[in-house]
Amino acid sequence: MGISFNSGGSGTASSGASTVTTLSVSGLTCPAGSWVVVFLGTNNTISSQTIVDNNSNPLTALSAQQPSVSGFAYVYQVPSTGATGFTANWTTARASSMVVLNYTGATRAVGQTGGTGTSTAPSVSNSAALRDTGSYFVGTMIFASASVTLGTFTGTGGTVTQRKQLNTGSDRQTAGDVSSLTSLGAGTVQLSGTLSSSATWVGVAVELVGSVSNSLMMMGVGT
Repeated sequence: MGISFNSGGSGTASSGASTVTTLSVSGLTCPAGSWVVVFLGTNNTISSQTIVDNNSNPLTALSAQQPSVSGFAYVYQVPSTGATGFTANWTTARASSMVVLNYTGATRAVGQTGGTGTSTAPSVSNSAALRDTGSYFVGTMIFASASVTLGTFTGTGGTVTQRKQLNTGSDRQTAGDVSSLTSLGAGTVQLSGTLSSSATWVGVAVELVGSVSNSLMMMGVGT
């Protein structure tokens, strides 16, 4: 069985125009054994950030970008107790946003470097070769603005799906995934969009791996 998106285990939170040091998403249904990807965004740099589930189990950071606007990708495999919510904490109050995406059928998660820029065309692509055509490339684009919005959401390298969008508040993000991958080479899978005006943005992403094929293992890609 392949990887599938679970809408019941996914959600968003935003601090709006306020600056805070904590943000939570609750009311979720994340089944045991599934994988959770949490994208945390802030409108400036932060430190000492952590994310835990409702049972205080910590998540693992796999990708980060902090030129000024900041983005982080955290993951974990849901334990036998299941999970209903996630809380992020950090130092220095910032406007912030959080997206939680839940997937069943994955076996592990691998971080991707992501990217940064200042333009009307944010994007995030796979910095390293992906493991398998059955993987999901899961990413988000984050930008700090009280007025700029992200309109068109697109991508390359497979089936592109927008999952969650926060287009209000002072820190905004749009997250989605690419599945049914048509290429595995570095830089061949991408999520992208169009902003209403130029803004500084960051992109962070992870690869959720299903069952890696024997051919890819022999090539050394499945490690």
